[in-house]
Amino acid sequence: YWGLADSLLETGVYGGIQGDNPQRGVPDAYLPPMYPLLLAGVALLTGHSLVAVDVVQAVLGALACVFAFYVAVLIYSDRRVAWLAFGANAMYPVLLLWGRFHLTETLYISFLTALTLYLTLTLKKYQARHAFLAGGLFALTLLTREALVFWLPFVLIFWLLDRFDWRKKGMALASFLLGTLLVLAPWWVRNVTVLDRMVFLTERMDRSVADLLGFVTPFALPWESAEDAQPVPSSASDDTARAACSAGAVYGAILERNVPPGMERSPAETCCKYRAILGSDVSIGESLSLLAACFVETWLHPSGLWSVPRGVWQTLYLAVHAGMMAVGLMGVVLSLKRRLAWPMLLMLIYGTLAHVTRGALPRYVLPYMPMVFIFVAWVVVLAYDASRWRRNLCR
Repeated sequence: YWGLADSLLETGVYGGIQGDNPQRGVPDAYLPPMYPLLLAGVALLTGHSLVAVDVVQAVLGALACVFAFYVAVLIYSDRRVAWLAFGANAMYPVLLLWGRFHLTETLYISFLTALTLYLTLTLKKYQARHAFLAGGLFALTLLTREALVFWLPFVLIFWLLDRFDWRKKGMALASFLLGTLLVLAPWWVRNVTVLDRMVFLTERMDRSVADLLGFVTPFALPWESAEDAQPVPSSASDDTARAACSAGAVYGAILERNVPPGMERSPAETCCKYRAILGSDVSIGESLSLLAACFVETWLHPSGLWSVPRGVWQTLYLAVHAGMMAVGLMGVVLSLKRRLAWPMLLMLIYGTLAHVTRGALPRYVLPYMPMVFIFVAWVVVLAYDASRWRRNLCR
């Protein structure tokens, strides 16, 4: 990301750092632009001060805590839940540490939590102004990280099923889409004018979407070429990773650091890439077992686990994280009938499906942690109120 920011400041061109054939000064759209633009702006104003970037990210992290506070207030109408969620987000060590890394996590967490807030506000009365801001924030999340590209259909299904005035729902949906289009429009114009072709999000994500559509449609798509249809020969490392893909490899790599060759990035990600759902070389039972392992790595493998000393400390960290996730799951179940909780629920459902089926690094789950903490805080308050009620009953 710093390479993209420095290239932008030095040459005035965004791109040329990553991709199939990177060349400095040659424009591309391989990575989303928001975070490199943030780095470039801070560097331009402060003379490449790394401390200034840390300060900006600390402010963004604090804003995410504030957004989570108001989401909890809207859903549960209980400031105790809101303050607990605020405190958990503000003091969670992993979120604090990641604020020092110059990666997209902190900016994305801030945008995603703000998006959840405005979706919750929209759902309350379907006011157009809230939906417009939610649409703009949705676009900003896409321009920071393309993770939510398939999330919109989930929202549209809920929008259709939600019992509310159709006129207000229609105005809110139109406002949401307008906000999204207005924020994405400059990026589209830049891609058309600079690259001489339309890139909707990024080159890699557009290619992934095209591959998915090509897989599910029985006919050839207009943008598919004969070159795309050519099979890509596998390398020796690919063959080794494919052979090592199993649920046991994923589980073993969580605690042990002996990651199988070819799986250095993420065992579950590699396994999902080769053998997860549609792999013809495995049985249904093996596929389900592998997906279960991918689920465990997604939600129960805490970020920074390998940085903790092995033995008691690592086991303790895993136990605390797993316990917190179990309490959060209780909060999810208890909140199913709360209509205003569904923006968060849809985020978590989508995040689970997206990461379990394609594999995920532990840090990819960090943007969902503010939502998990809100559900945890709700269960804690419920448990506290129940204990007080029992004590009063016994008197």
